[in-house]
Amino acid sequence: MKELIGTQMYPWLQYYKAEGKDWKNHLPEILDQVKEAGLDAWEQSIESESEADRLSVLLEYRDLEMVSIYAGNELHGHDFEEEVQSVLAQARLAKPLGARYVVCNPKPISWTEPKGKNDEQLSRQAKALQLLGEGLVEQGMQLSYHVHTPELSNGAREFHHMMLNVSPEAMGLCLETHWIYRGCGGSNHAVLDVMKLYGDRINTTHLRQSQNRIWDETFQDGDVDHREIFRRLRKLGYSGPLTLEMAIEEGTPNTMSHSEAHRRAKKYLTEIL
Repeated sequence: MKELIGTQMYPWLQYYKAEGKDWKNHLPEILDQVKEAGLDAWEQSIESESEADRLSVLLEYRDLEMVSIYAGNELHGHDFEEEVQSVLAQARLAKPLGARYVVCNPKPISWTEPKGKNDEQLSRQAKALQLLGEGLVEQGMQLSYHVHTPELSNGAREFHHMMLNVSPEAMGLCLETHWIYRGCGGSNHAVLDVMKLYGDRINTTHLRQSQNRIWDETFQDGDVDHREIFRRLRKLGYSGPLTLEMAIEEGTPNTMSHSEAHRRAKKYLTEIL
């Protein structure tokens, strides 16, 4: 298994927001900490050419790769074709930086209310993801479908509809281990079953851990059985990026620096690989 271990922008957004700061104004020092932790890659959203140009310089100076970007556009509405073009534009900005994957989590109707998309909206979203994936293939890139809790409600109908109605050639899967675990009621079986159903489509990962259902500040043994997950990823021949996403919620410990949390996470991840 290729060991390209990186981090996603979301944890750092949270760290700096907790201090009343905008993470984008502190990107150089963030990337210094990423490099100090011994990580190889950085994932974020890219929304403008100037942002891409700045990021190119910052990453090259620190010898960090950008293997993937994250996009969360709304794809279930009537204007889904415009949204697809927006993601493709983001991908074109990221490709010169070395990005090969676009990790996309279509926006839910609500992040907090248990209101799922109806069948018409699910059909539009599947069409959008198919168009997006085909467009990325033309650019020499790959789509990676990402989920949070909303897509796993109502029998995970949204998640399974996307996986079953968007072709494997157009769309792979981001194995978001903890959101699948949490979205399915705290179930390791659910994570492993997703791997059994769609393992050959996993092309990226997002990795997070919890202790007693509360997000951990680093990545180590905990609620989610990552040792078994990685045993199965090895068996599948997975070679995509391994992206840490150690986010904060009420009750998350705060006992070490962000750099140290990521350094320990990489050490643990390297050991279980």
